[in-house]
Amino acid sequence: MINVVFDLDDTLYSLLPVFEKTLHLFMPEHTLDVHDFYIAFREEANKLFTDSQTGKISMETLHRLRAQNAFKRYGIVLDDQQADTFHAIYDSYKENIALSDEAIDIIHLMDQYGFKTGIITNGTSQKQRKTMRCLDITRYFTDDNLIIVSGELGIDKPDHRIFDAWTDRIQNTSPSLYVGDSFTHDIIGAYQAGWTPIWYNPLNKHHPEVDFEFIEIKSLSELKTLPIITDNANSK
Repeated sequence: MINVVFDLDDTLYSLLPVFEKTLHLFMPEHTLDVHDFYIAFREEANKLFTDSQTGKISMETLHRLRAQNAFKRYGIVLDDQQADTFHAIYDSYKENIALSDEAIDIIHLMDQYGFKTGIITNGTSQKQRKTMRCLDITRYFTDDNLIIVSGELGIDKPDHRIFDAWTDRIQNTSPSLYVGDSFTHDIIGAYQAGWTPIWYNPLNKHHPEVDFEFIEIKSLSELKTLPIITDNANSK
């Protein structure tokens, strides 16, 4: 038997459609490649995340700088008011998010196999709990004790201690798999915790050179055919 744990943002649901709508409303005449620009936007957010969690910058500053820095990569300068407007539009569209059908199918399948499932997500309690309410997440993950929000624990991915905390809560010795889209936060963190890292990479992002093995998938449906999943399902 195994445990299968998921990242939340851009894993169980995609923020790319939200970002695309935001960009088109904010800059209707743009000619930017939305796919590449979104990757840049997320990269800038990840660079700023630790500083926001340690109090070096506020969340408002993070939201402002990630927009300004991402646009700057494309030679576009946003003042503070423009960056704040971009975030306000982005945040309003996030009210309409939903779990992907693919994610729902996989969660149900893991439950059918008898695997323990959960979530480990970086972010503030207020932000991530709001996201989970929008997603109706407790409909699919019924044990709230197996949902860890970094802001509630005071530890962020990739720190292995956040994965250790989940293991302590599950109170079993089964191997754990972690599925996430961020190579730095999810894959490196899971590996350092002794888990099997599964990189969900639908955007074909590049990753740094590492000296450990990981599994890469382009869709969550690929989990159905991974030997580490099927072998344990058959041994139930």
